[in-house]
Amino acid sequence: MDVPGGIIAPPEILNYAGGWGRELCPEETWKKRIGLDKYPLLNFGFQIAQPDELRHAMATGKPYKIHATWLQQNNVLSCMGADPTEQYIGLMNCDFNVSVDLFMTPTIMATSDVVLPAATFTERDGIRVGDGCQRGEVINKVCQVGECKSDMEINLLVGKRFNPEAWPWDNVDDMFSAMLTAQTPFTFEELREKHPVYLPFSYRRYETGRLRADGQPGFNTPTGRIELWSTFYNNAGMDPLPYFEEPIPGPGSTPELLDEYPLVLTTGARPWSLFHSEHRQVQRMRNLKKECNVYLNQQTADTYGLSNGEWVWVENLYGRCKAQVEITNLYQDPRVIACDHAWWHPEGDPEKLYDSHDLNVNNLLPGIPGKSGFGSNYKTTLVKLYKVTPGDDTNGPFQRDGYVGQALTDRVAEAIAKTKKN
Repeated sequence: MDVPGGIIAPPEILNYAGGWGRELCPEETWKKRIGLDKYPLLNFGFQIAQPDELRHAMATGKPYKIHATWLQQNNVLSCMGADPTEQYIGLMNCDFNVSVDLFMTPTIMATSDVVLPAATFTERDGIRVGDGCQRGEVINKVCQVGECKSDMEINLLVGKRFNPEAWPWDNVDDMFSAMLTAQTPFTFEELREKHPVYLPFSYRRYETGRLRADGQPGFNTPTGRIELWSTFYNNAGMDPLPYFEEPIPGPGSTPELLDEYPLVLTTGARPWSLFHSEHRQVQRMRNLKKECNVYLNQQTADTYGLSNGEWVWVENLYGRCKAQVEITNLYQDPRVIACDHAWWHPEGDPEKLYDSHDLNVNNLLPGIPGKSGFGSNYKTTLVKLYKVTPGDDTNGPFQRDGYVGQALTDRVAEAIAKTKKN
């Protein structure tokens, strides 16, 4: 740590972890963040609600109704969120939904009341201070297309309407300068003239107190040591040592499901030409990866009578998704298959949400986090495979009536309790 060839904590030009503005949030509002009662870790430095509990609250109205959403560059129905049916129900239960994005996505088509067109990086000014040893850079606007605005300008204009005192700047450049001058000697224009800017750096800063706010030797932890026993977790009432939680559902936690769902699915396989749900409408990138694939080895393909290019349903007790078979030697265990995530067809029918609901592997993921409230079982859930047949080639639209997502979650919880008891 902090030695040549080792792990370093880069010097920060701008400390932006967690964003800004916490001091402007009233304490009574701060305490209403959903999930604090179940996941106490959120009380320690996190500025978010617990995402899975928030999804439940949007769908059920408990502990209180969520009235509006602001989705900024967020294609939640196609991409990151577990249980997209519950997410859809939650969004439709809101009185008002706004999306800010570069393209019309399935999420926008299904749920948004207002859409604001965002600028690409060539159409906006910006600052960049991340990536390894931090360097200060600017993004310089070179063109303007239509009436689109940068995310930063949109936020500033809306923020000034909600709370002018919290957003006192006349323009984005002034806002950037205020952020920079609070922690650096540069205004936005000065950084534009001087970039890239690197802070002075040296090794073994722990010996001289330069890693700690109190100037004492050591690392930036409560004890000053590299902690294997986490005082942070202990203060949150959690196990201070690394621990393992059996994935739910999974071959270890719900073995009684293996007869019906004998395969173990891992998700999130990422081709280099795509990023989450982006780039499907960029022809050059799409040519490199044309369809959503499920990956299985030859033995598994033989067992199910499958060949390359065939379409199959991947299904479990939560739902199903459609994928095209790709036989590979990457997965040696015949029980293990993998599936791409975040797929939709921009060329498809917008009334069918660009086939997003058919292709979304998140239909199979319940969003049950570990006891910390972070992370869900996206890697070892149980599934079965069968071929797509004529007349059964679509999931159809999201169904509000008879929604059973929470009931299935309860069913899995009961199965786990029974397994542990036995």
